[in-house]
Amino acid sequence: MKYRTIVLCVLLLAGPVRGDTPENPALEALRELALPLAGSEDLTPLIKRIGDARLVLLGEASHGTSEFYTWRAALTKRLLQEQAFNFVVVEGDWEFLYRLNRYVKGWDAPGDSARAIMREFSRWPTWMWANEETADLIEWMRAFNQDRPPDARVGFYGLDVYGETESLRVIREHLASLDEALQAASLEVLECFERFGGSFHDYARAVAFGAASCEALMPDWLEAWRRSMDGLEGQERADAFAFKMNAKVVKGAEAHFRLMARQGPDSWNARVDHFYAVADRLLQFYGASARGIVWAHNTHIGDARFTTSGQRGERNIGQ
Repeated sequence: MKYRTIVLCVLLLAGPVRGDTPENPALEALRELALPLAGSEDLTPLIKRIGDARLVLLGEASHGTSEFYTWRAALTKRLLQEQAFNFVVVEGDWEFLYRLNRYVKGWDAPGDSARAIMREFSRWPTWMWANEETADLIEWMRAFNQDRPPDARVGFYGLDVYGETESLRVIREHLASLDEALQAASLEVLECFERFGGSFHDYARAVAFGAASCEALMPDWLEAWRRSMDGLEGQERADAFAFKMNAKVVKGAEAHFRLMARQGPDSWNARVDHFYAVADRLLQFYGASARGIVWAHNTHIGDARFTTSGQRGERNIGQ
């Protein structure tokens, strides 16, 4: 599904720049376009530029930069407050970050603060989302949601294929709650991956050397998930959606890791196709007028057709 999407690239200049002379026309041209950025009110030109875009893609050149995380959070807060955006989805694991989603929505969560929940993040890179800047944003989102009706609360999610073993664990733990058809399909998938010790790296190596893959099980499994969700509403629908997304993570991870053995862009594209699909499903979940904010690396949120990545045949969310 296509949406009007905007990618925002912000260049922050602080202090004098080497080569800052009247003979440098590039710097002079930059100064004519530059706007001051001292407080969140200075983000207004960006808010206006966003207009009615349904997806706003906010990138970063290097993961974990405190100053940039702080400014990106400031822009995100304004979009949630003033422009009726519904969710933030970041380049991270679905299941771990869904714990933060439960917290920001005031649901039963595995911790009494963002920091307490983040202490349970165990997979590298823990610092990418388990940091002070993200914790502050999560606490702000929780406070923002407190006086809003349950179906109008903003959410926080992960869009990556990594964390796949955690997703498999969650599915196994809840097998007893599934209907008979979905339980049978899920057991078949779980047993397939357990032949490789639950390691998707070992799975990919084995398939590369001729072992049977789990790929053929995926379509029927996901169709069984779709049928099981028909007619659900409210909290029950939200829980079922989150549970099903764990299955989507497993599907995306299966393709991403299996295709790693090949030369070319297939493995990269499988992962980024999952990124886009998660953003798309969240828009559908929140409804026809939903709007979302994506936090991911610049390699994922620009338009790959205009880069060397695109020349290699690699896609990304912005494209």
